[in-house]
Amino acid sequence: MRTIRVHLPEQRAYDILIGNGLLGSVASLLESRIEARHVAVVTDEHLAESYGAPLRDSLRNAGWRAELVVLPAGEETKTLETLEKLYESFLDAGLDRTGAVLALGGGVVGDTAGFAASTYKRGVDLVQLPTTLLAQVDSSIGGKVAVNLRRGKNLVGAFHQPRAVVADVAALETLPEGELAAGMAEVVKYAIIMDRPLFEELEQRNLATLKADDTLTEEIVTRCAAIKAKVVAADEKESGLRAILNCGHTFAHAIETVSRYRKLSHGEAVAVGLVAAARLAERLGVAQEPVSERVERLLPRYSLPVALRLDTAKPVPSKELLEAMSHDKKVRDGKLRFILPVRIGEVRIVSDVREEDIAGVLQAL
Repeated sequence: MRTIRVHLPEQRAYDILIGNGLLGSVASLLESRIEARHVAVVTDEHLAESYGAPLRDSLRNAGWRAELVVLPAGEETKTLETLEKLYESFLDAGLDRTGAVLALGGGVVGDTAGFAASTYKRGVDLVQLPTTLLAQVDSSIGGKVAVNLRRGKNLVGAFHQPRAVVADVAALETLPEGELAAGMAEVVKYAIIMDRPLFEELEQRNLATLKADDTLTEEIVTRCAAIKAKVVAADEKESGLRAILNCGHTFAHAIETVSRYRKLSHGEAVAVGLVAAARLAERLGVAQEPVSERVERLLPRYSLPVALRLDTAKPVPSKELLEAMSHDKKVRDGKLRFILPVRIGEVRIVSDVREEDIAGVLQAL
């Protein structure tokens, strides 16, 4: 098992535990990391039988009070209505302020259950148990929890750091290929922003070789988690450096909003967003080496798209995408901020980009 420490002040520091088969040892792993022995395990309908019930039972066998709360699967679950249902489930389970929420699943479960934990009875402890590659390398780490509104993604949320993150890479073996590919979009993002050697290694491999090598998968999760831990420790609430983790996401969130989360997965939207960021960097002269060509060559190796195809019968709705971007959380003083690659392994925050340049990149996609 590998351990990465997220160094934060005021007793908010915590460990990211990465290894094979960790979900079978959650009680012992958490024994010294949380005080709660009464927990609500929140998962989705796809994982309830295979992972949720066994986890609940193992906690009960260890003497814990554990209840299983099951959500519908999919991005459409991240709503205010779902939060109310979670609060009611917690009350039905008798969960008080000394209890904890264990979020078992991908980014949707982690975000939604995490936000519920941050607000239920003014906040209870949270443990992230990510079961997708995307969640293990990104969304489970750093304390950003949220739900969506009709006009945009993650517009209602909070910073609520978990007490621990337990990433069992064995869970990735049962992922559908599309889910594994979606997680690779975030891996490519980390390589672009801060790990050029990782990008070069990914160029020599593909999705098939990744699926066949558990050791490689664990190494990738560890490297990405270490980058995020370092950035979060330096800038917990995204006042500066942490913004670089949003590379490609201004475009991606707009794509998800316009498509109502139905046409592309989050990872697919991020992949297209990374292409858009690379092209915008070149259009603005920010890029000091050719970037977009390498990104566009790499993404298909992991079954990820490089172009936007919301509806083949219509042109790309650039006006709608621009409108969605205007509601993005990264807007400052009415100006969008983009995280653009200077070169592979280095990015820059760029503000006050002309609308015509953004529209030009969107049309080219």
